[in-house]
Amino acid sequence: MIREARVKDAGRICDLVKQRTVPREGSELGFVEYPEHSAQWYEERINHFTVVEIDNAVEAFVSVYNHDSLNRFENDEIVNWIKQNVEPPFSYFDQLAVDKQFEGCDFGKSLLQYAVVRVNKVVGAVAHAPKRNELPIRMIEKLGFQLQEEIEVYDGLTFGIYVIN
Repeated sequence: MIREARVKDAGRICDLVKQRTVPREGSELGFVEYPEHSAQWYEERINHFTVVEIDNAVEAFVSVYNHDSLNRFENDEIVNWIKQNVEPPFSYFDQLAVDKQFEGCDFGKSLLQYAVVRVNKVVGAVAHAPKRNELPIRMIEKLGFQLQEEIEVYDGLTFGIYVIN
């Protein structure tokens, strides 16, 4: 079941981020060196999260911010690039994670489709180098997202900026 996240989901969202965060070296794919945040950090932003719940447990999530709420990301190089180069109105999907045991179940695709239906334009960033995160790239391209630009940020990481109208 897809639903809006609740404050009680913040701890599980935090756990999923930790599970899916990987170093830039190595072959495993996930959030490349994503900053570790507390459950409280997620609680404060919970109204931007949508989750997939299976048997009363959160197994996947997406966070989506409209262009007006991106000021909280003032030090984020990707968000700053998007704010300068993408015409509002739009929404930005910042994080998308699925528990490893549910990979291949289309939860990520369902969450993004849910987000796209609710807004006119959605923008997202996916790692391109040093690791090209092929699984989410293929998924968002199938949904109609198109690569708008590649940008280098965070001391040498390259991200593709994808947009769907």
